[in-house]
Amino acid sequence: MNVETLEKLFSVVLNEVSDSIIWRLEGSVNLFVQGINTTFKDLDITTDSRGMEFFREKLKQYILKDYFNETIKTQIIVCNIFNEEVEILFYQDKELRMFNNVEELCWKNYDLKVLPLVFAKKFYQIIGKEKKVKLIEENCGDKS
Repeated sequence: MNVETLEKLFSVVLNEVSDSIIWRLEGSVNLFVQGINTTFKDLDITTDSRGMEFFREKLKQYILKDYFNETIKTQIIVCNIFNEEVEILFYQDKELRMFNNVEELCWKNYDLKVLPLVFAKKFYQIIGKEKKVKLIEENCGDKS
């Protein structure tokens, strides 16, 4: 996926999100908009149960799959928008949600809610994604 497509996805997925919806970027896009040199193949958004209902309704025409993953105890909505994958996730494990650590970031005129790199690194450590942990460390040194 390229930056132009990401911007188009933001315009569809985040256009009507109000401040009353709790959400944050996740995955490689979260890292990318914070300056980490990485590629991204999809757009991942974490939200709460109320946010799941909001996104389920807003994105209903794009939904391919809506299921609960028993292994990671997570509700997941998988969408196809502009032939790109968008995943909306609701973790039952509150430790993985990390909403109290979210910060706002303006990126290309989009007001985004991001998980700062120090917490993204912790998230990846918890779920065992060592390649992502190393990527953050290599790009941030002691800051993360």
